[in-house]
Amino acid sequence: MSPLDAELARRRRVVDMMLTAHSILRDRCSLRSTALDVAVLGLSVLLCLTTFLDPAVLRTAHVSEGMAHVTLGFSSAALFFLALVKLRVDWKARAIEHQRACEKLARLKADYRLIATATATGTPIVPSETTRVLQAADRVLEELRPIPDSAFASLKARHNRKVEVSRILDRYPAAPVLLLRTMLWWRHTVGVLKRGSTNKKTET
Repeated sequence: MSPLDAELARRRRVVDMMLTAHSILRDRCSLRSTALDVAVLGLSVLLCLTTFLDPAVLRTAHVSEGMAHVTLGFSSAALFFLALVKLRVDWKARAIEHQRACEKLARLKADYRLIATATATGTPIVPSETTRVLQAADRVLEELRPIPDSAFASLKARHNRKVEVSRILDRYPAAPVLLLRTMLWWRHTVGVLKRGSTNKKTET
């Protein structure tokens, strides 16, 4: 394998992992944003109902006016708090940034694949064009929203599990995904425990 092939393979692995990480973060932020919007909407409806509800309806529902006022107060406070949280975390904007990162990474992955395919098939490639693509890729990676350090290890683990499950599914396409994940978890957990015990014996 030439140095260029090795570098392209490394870059494709990195981009593939980053693509998985940003996809997970995008879905996570989108889910949180939707949940927050639904909570704000629900509290707004409850607030409107409590504010404009006829006292006769309250008596029919065996709800005192004092309880209605308490509910109104708690709903107002909760709605104000969630509105502040929404402004502070801005999960919707984060989801959009991660989506843009996924799009850029997908294009980078495609560019790397084209270069690797051309190299494998012996198609002539202008060195300056390869350099331009690699330099442009470096600039794109620098512009992406960084992956949080606290989540990097877990996201990398999820990517590697996805790759392993995908490889097994290529051979056994009808196998349940949950079963494959459980088998991988058990196999790797036992492997780590055995390796840890072996290292302890070696140290002693």
